[in-house]
Amino acid sequence: MTRSFNLLHALLPAFEYHLVTYNGLKLYRSVDFEACFPGTRVAVLEELKEWVTNLDPLVPNVFWLTGLRQEGKSSIALTIADWAKERAILGACLFFMSGTLEVFDVFSTIVQEIASFDASIRRHIVEALERDEDLMNRDLETQFKELVAGPLRFAKLNARAPILLIIDNLVGCPSQQEETLELLKFLLIHLSGPDYSHVRILISSRPELHVSAVFRKHKGVYRILDLNEVPPLDVQQEIRRYLNEKLSEAHKKRNLSASIDWPDHHDLDSLVRSSGDLFCYAEQVVRFIDIITDFNFDGSRTSSAERLRSWFDIRLVNHGLRAFYSSLLCDTVVYNVECELIVRTLAAIVLFQEPLVLESQADLLQIDKSTLRSLLRSLHPIIICPVDSQASPRPYHPSLREFLMDRRGLHSSLRRFFVDMPKQEAYLSGRCLEIMAEGLCRNSGLDTISMDELRGNTGSTLNPVLRYACVYWGIHLSKADSKDPSLKENVEKFVRKQLLIWMEAMGLLQLAQVFGSSLEAAHEWTVDSDCAEDVQVLLREAVEFAEETQDKFAESPLHIWHSLLELPEDSLLRRTYEATAVERLRMADESNHASGFARSPRSLWSKAKKALVLNRVVAQFVDGKK
Repeated sequence: MTRSFNLLHALLPAFEYHLVTYNGLKLYRSVDFEACFPGTRVAVLEELKEWVTNLDPLVPNVFWLTGLRQEGKSSIALTIADWAKERAILGACLFFMSGTLEVFDVFSTIVQEIASFDASIRRHIVEALERDEDLMNRDLETQFKELVAGPLRFAKLNARAPILLIIDNLVGCPSQQEETLELLKFLLIHLSGPDYSHVRILISSRPELHVSAVFRKHKGVYRILDLNEVPPLDVQQEIRRYLNEKLSEAHKKRNLSASIDWPDHHDLDSLVRSSGDLFCYAEQVVRFIDIITDFNFDGSRTSSAERLRSWFDIRLVNHGLRAFYSSLLCDTVVYNVECELIVRTLAAIVLFQEPLVLESQADLLQIDKSTLRSLLRSLHPIIICPVDSQASPRPYHPSLREFLMDRRGLHSSLRRFFVDMPKQEAYLSGRCLEIMAEGLCRNSGLDTISMDELRGNTGSTLNPVLRYACVYWGIHLSKADSKDPSLKENVEKFVRKQLLIWMEAMGLLQLAQVFGSSLEAAHEWTVDSDCAEDVQVLLREAVEFAEETQDKFAESPLHIWHSLLELPEDSLLRRTYEATAVERLRMADESNHASGFARSPRSLWSKAKKALVLNRVVAQFVDGKK
């Protein structure tokens, strides 16, 4: 054995492998990441463990774990390495340190690692070196086949368990990008197939375009798990658990006599939202709170609550993210796309009240879907655009919104990306009004909504863009520029023509209980923007009308029209929508779409006619008395 190691070290260049290997990490703790906190990344880790132990020759023996920076790839790799080490199946484990490694160093370290792992592998490596004394001067591919692929293939004869190789942060040596890609190709080409069903290779990296291109050329020989595709809710639940337990521990160290019921759920909710699905954010919070050498002016130690307040005040993590955003936006070039369109897209993603899939975003923003997809790819990784068409593009971190809206904080070269919130909110609210004007209008201009479409009676669901417009137009309007003439015109037209139709639609969406806030916000905006007096009156009456009849709307959306006809004759809201109400109830009666209502449309229609006649008789009597 001594002779074998001497030969290996004599022929291979000296290399401080303790800085990057698994053993090095355990001895020197030379990195700023740890294994996954217990109870977190459970689904990801289980999937990886199942893959490692499944030696079916049909299962791809390369696993690509990909995700953006600071998403926990290295922590996951280290956790799997710990698990594999306990089972004596960790053949090699390397953690690339950016700017410190050359590709040949990585290759030689793989050779040393697998030689140390298994005596039969070491014997085959030594034999290869003895057969060809000039082997270390040959091309990298020849060396790889003779010193890695060959010995690992022969190890199958003695293999009773898998041999796991882990290479973390593959793009960590940017100075030799071309050779890095060559090494990746060798792993995919020379260590795949039935002869290597006992070998499992876990590769983690960011989804850089040049790395993705290599993987795409070798479909079928690898398996992929993109951390961006993990449901955000699952990640947030794990971050919540991590923060709750780690902050409780820090609290005990700071306040031995204090209650351990900390942090409270409000602070915890705020921290989870601020994390933006990034475990690194949660880790920085814990480190900040855990500093026990921090004191007040009077010499007393600061409490956990005081440290947390300081964190919320200075938001330390955002300083690092600002540099990250700036460096990426400086390099953002989208050919044949105007900067205004880029800003509109960025603004929409950070201002949307709920996520929309790419196709829906394209409809709302009036952008061709393929153009939007290309645009979002150019903004990667600031904007995460999932491969799954049913997943929603989203910001890398919630702090992107604050960054884009801080004109003073933006470097002069980046101010073209400044998001003017009132202007962009005006655009979004205007688009919502346009979408509703089209989507809630049927039958040659008669303002009536498609009941089947809203209720799903045709087997289809409501267009998600129309639903979004119905639910959130008021919120966007409340933040919009009150001096925008185009928006003012759209609001006035909507209030005069479709306001009650929108209210019925909200009832059908079972959201009657929340449309009052949209009406109030719209009324305030029309006052601030000095809209026509009749529009202001209509909205004021609509707010009162909604408050008085909300329970009836929840019971049956068609009640809105009957309740309207019961309003006084001098009500502007009634006079504006009376004809629509009569026609709407008549159509409901004829179509006989009565299922699920407390009263049938026929009874509503009959009662509405009686109320209409009675009101007119009363009005005529009053006029006669005058």
